[in-house]
This record gives sequence, C-alpha cells and structure tokens, in this order.
Amino acid sequence: MSRDFARRVRLRVRADSLLDGAEVVLAAVSGGLDSMALLHLLVRRGVAPPEAMLAAVHVDHRMRPESAADAEWVAGVCADWGVACHLRRASRPVATEAEGRRLRYDLFAELACDLGENTVVLTAHTADDQAETVLFRAARGSGPRGVVGIRPRRRLAPGGSTAVVRPLLPFTRGELAEYAAEHCVPYREDPTNRDLRWTRNTIRHRILPELERAVPGAAASLAHMAETSRAESAALGLLLDGRIAAMTAVPPGTAKGFSLKRAELAAAPTELAAALLRRAVARLGGEAGRRATGDLLHFAREAGGGREVTVRGGVTVAREGPLVHIRPPVRSPPASDGKVAVADRSADPSAGCGPGADGRQLARVVYTASEIAARVQELGRRIGEAYAPDDRLLLLATLKGSFIFAADLARAIPIPVQVDFMRAASYGEGRTSSGEVTLRDHPGEPVAGRHVILLEDIVETGRTLDHLVPTLERERPASLEVCALLHKRLANPAKEIRWVGFDAPREFLVGYGLDYGEDYRHFPYICSLAVCG
Repeated sequence: MSRDFARRVRLRVRADSLLDGAEVVLAAVSGGLDSMALLHLLVRRGVAPPEAMLAAVHVDHRMRPESAADAEWVAGVCADWGVACHLRRASRPVATEAEGRRLRYDLFAELACDLGENTVVLTAHTADDQAETVLFRAARGSGPRGVVGIRPRRRLAPGGSTAVVRPLLPFTRGELAEYAAEHCVPYREDPTNRDLRWTRNTIRHRILPELERAVPGAAASLAHMAETSRAESAALGLLLDGRIAAMTAVPPGTAKGFSLKRAELAAAPTELAAALLRRAVARLGGEAGRRATGDLLHFAREAGGGREVTVRGGVTVAREGPLVHIRPPVRSPPASDGKVAVADRSADPSAGCGPGADGRQLARVVYTASEIAARVQELGRRIGEAYAPDDRLLLLATLKGSFIFAADLARAIPIPVQVDFMRAASYGEGRTSSGEVTLRDHPGEPVAGRHVILLEDIVETGRTLDHLVPTLERERPASLEVCALLHKRLANPAKEIRWVGFDAPREFLVGYGLDYGEDYRHFPYICSLAVCG
C-alpha cells in the first residue's frame, strides 16, 4: 500500500502544481498522526521538490502542561530526520479553537517572511477534516462559499505571496493511519483532540460517526460536495469578474480597486448586486459575510449612513456621486530591516482576566496596532484633501475614548489643525450605559466660523452624536463633519458620518483609548471582551 499511497500523493501534488516554484517547504507539524505522516512523506518519499529547502514549524498553544514536552519531542524527531525545526510558543494559554487557529497562521506568516517570499506552508488536512468543516459550516448557515470547505491552496494573508497548501486533502485519515503503521511513523496522541468541549471534536467523534451509520459514505460525499462546490464557485467567479469589468467606470489597470456605477448596482437583481460587491471585495483581499454584504448593498444603493465603510481585511467602500469605489487595504510600511512587518494578534499582555475587570477576559484582537495605524494615516490623508490649508480646521474630540485617536489623527492630517476636547458620556465611570447623554465640558476653542470635525471613538446607536451635533450647530461653525474610528451601525445617527475607520463587530471593544470600567485604554490594539467561564 505504502508505495502506491506515496505515489498518489506525489501525483496529486504535481498534477495540481501545488509546490511549483517553492524554494522553502515549511510543514506545520503538531506531532499528531496526520502531520507526522505528512512530514515522513516529505522527507522519505520524495513529495517535497528536491530543489526546495524543507523545514518544519511547531506551535505550542500552552493548552496542557505537557505541551512543552510535545514541542521538544517534535524537535527531536526532526533532528533525527535531518529537518530544520522552528518552535513557536503562545504568549499565554490559548482559550478557543478560533484563537488557536489565528495564532498558528499569524506565526506561520511571520516565519514565512523570515524564510523568504517563495515559502510554501503545508498543513496535513485530510478528506475527514474537509467533511467536518463542510458539516460545521452548513450547520452555521454558511452559503455556497462556505460549503467550498478547505481550499487545497490559498494565500496565507490577503495580498501576500506565501501560499498554504493541503496536499493530503483528497486522502482519508484511515489511509494515513495505514501508511504510518506500515512505516512505523512515530506520533503523539493529544488528549485535547478527544475533549468534547471543542466543537470540532464533537463533530468528529459523535456527529459524523452517527451520520455515517445512518448514511454510509456520508463523509466522502461531504468532501466530494466541497470539491464540486469549489469548481462551481470558480466558474461563478469568472462570470462575476466579467460583469464587474463591464460595470467599472474607470478602465481596469488605471486605478487601484474598482469604481462601480451605482445606478447599475441599483438596477441589478438584489442577489446579483450582492454577489458582485462580495466578489469585488474578495478580489482585493477583504471578506464580507452575509450581514456585511447586506449592509454594503444598502450603503452602495442608498443615501445616508456615511460616505465610506471598511470591511474585514481593510478593504474600503466609498460613495462618490454616481460611483461606489472599492479600494484595497492600506498596508503597513516594511519594518526597518526591510522585512515585511507582520501583525502579531497573539501579543496580548493580559493572561486570563484583565486587571480590575470583574471576571472579564480578552476574547480576541479585532484590529492590530499596525492595522489601526495604517487606517488612521489614510483617514488623515482624506481629511487633508477635503480642506484648504487656511481653513482653520478644528478637531473636536470627545473624551475620554477618543484621546489616542485624536492625537494620532492630528499628526496624520497634512494641513494645519487645532485640537480641542469636550466630555460627553452615557457610561460615566461605570460599565453600563445609562442611555442618557450628558455634556460635561464644552470646547474651550471658539467654534463659530470654524471648520469643525467632531471625532468619535465608537458610534453604536448614534445617541451621543444626536445630542452633540445640534449643540455645536447652534454655535454656527463654518462647517461640521463627523469622523468615527469605529461604527457598529446599530442605527444611523441623524448627522451623516463622513469618515469611518472600521465597520466594527457587535462586540464590547476595548483598547486604543476604549475602556471597560477605565481598564484597557492603554492597549495599542483593539480587542473584544468576553466573560471568563
């Protein structure tokens, strides 16, 4: 069986050009059966291109006391097999499946940058993993894109050159187990893989076996459905690309992104218009789920609710007269040594619950410091383009949440600007909104005759804006605009928000000036907060 199995894997890799052009092949090795079998195939059975350098990476998630020993064991096997091994360790114990996955892929990206742009990362996902993924996404209500499942090859990061490749995706876990047994491939059992508190394990050990008993061959059928859906999704993408090109007002290649005609979006059937927007965003490295796509479609077709929004991945969508511009994310500049700076979402100073936070803990980093810095620079540039140098621009920031945002934005605006502050709050010093907005301090600088930009850290219901804007308008400024770092879009305030940094998830956010009971303001990034349990 072994020679035939290894030959099938090699043929699959070559037929699909999975490792073409790879100078470094970096295998993600947990120490479990699947990843150790993959490493053995690469080292002993010629699956890796002979001209490529082979290396392994192991991530210690710190979920078990034995995890450090697992890392040492993987390093020892790699040394025996003559493979360079890179060990990476989480800064604190990983709490959720999603957090662990983000950590792994961020560390893979960081290491790939060190190893070179022609690095390919290999993971040991199998047909069984594919079936589990499709079933999980279907249960969560994913659309056609969701049931595509795990892709055989994708970019590690939007806009990046490093690819993640899954060479074992057509093969079952049973085939790998047989191969490992025949070749005495060593591996370690991780007891957390049988912990039914993890959703993936419940699907693997309970739901799929029951489904197989009721419908023999169900797992294979789910994997086949993913493959079929992927082919159909690719065909649909080509059709959508043609329609996007026809709707684009600016000839392709003359500008970054797309400038679509709003009238044509409005005239198109809702389902088609939504698919076109989602495709355009995806082509620029962004992601728009079902809710975000609906919001984008309403934003592109209708008036009100702001002139620009940002979706996951940093892609911006802006209205300008008859056009809607979809722009790629602003990338952070390279680090001083010339290597690409990679945001580390795991670099979280809080181990467990935050200080004085009543049993709260950080759930995830939503926007990294580099993402925020890039977006603030872009906001500053666009604000500078909207005013003349002699317009006596006044940034009026609401305290306390926007004080860091105000300082960074003032430095990013390329024309003279003055800064003042006013205090308006519905939370007070506590942690629960009272629903009533109070204006504690009026601006010290005169507003009359000035071009004023009201800065908000985060807009949720818009109640604060609806209170402040009429107050300021009574003082007769030359103009009054609103700039918000975050917009949750729970409601549209009466005053249009002209500049928006990010469309924010509907979670409690802290960091970069945002607080929970006066904690967490000092974080350089923005996190979501969850209850420790």
